[in-house]
Amino acid sequence: MGGIKSLSLILVLGAVFSACSKGRQDPLGPDPESGLTEGLLNKGTEGLNLVVTESNLDSAIQTVDEVVFAVFTKAAYTVMSDPGIKEALRTLGDYDGYAVVDGSTTLADTSIDTNVKLTLYDYSDDGLIYLGGSLQLQGIIYLNWGLTRGFRVNGKIKFAGPYSGFIKYNNFLLPADKGGNLISIFAASSLPDVPRSGTVTVTSGGNEFWLNPYPIPGR
Repeated sequence: MGGIKSLSLILVLGAVFSACSKGRQDPLGPDPESGLTEGLLNKGTEGLNLVVTESNLDSAIQTVDEVVFAVFTKAAYTVMSDPGIKEALRTLGDYDGYAVVDGSTTLADTSIDTNVKLTLYDYSDDGLIYLGGSLQLQGIIYLNWGLTRGFRVNGKIKFAGPYSGFIKYNNFLLPADKGGNLISIFAASSLPDVPRSGTVTVTSGGNEFWLNPYPIPGR
């Protein structure tokens, strides 16, 4: 994936990320057959849409995580540009779709504590992978170097494109390094100092996988 992976970039690429618009109008409501209670996903059908199996589970999760991290980067800039958020805003996918951003921030001298809800409608930054659904994300952004440690994710989204299925995050910590760059949750050697918690559940093609990718050291 070539998506943005560093929150440190939001301070220099603000003009790119401030793609809030009243375009791409909201649908009347979620499709009751979609498996989603919020958001929407109808696109992505032209991809391979591989069923997630044990052999490609790590790749599928990492692919989705990268998009989630990228859209949070955009949402973080949206919140930073309007920290008082009085109403939901939206940020457009670089390729298609959008995310409705709603939430709150707590400002300090050098940081912003961000707690936002993202509702995704056919969201895609590259035309290859699409997301729909709703996520709640919380993290601290340090204005001089980006996100500290990572951010917590809760919610369920649907994905399509290279893989297809659903992923549910339960108080899951998506890790970042001190430069604000996403760390693969499967790169154990990169995680010794990163807090570990939460789970993910992936369902696809009749398969269901529950995992805590953070094994306790020494066990």
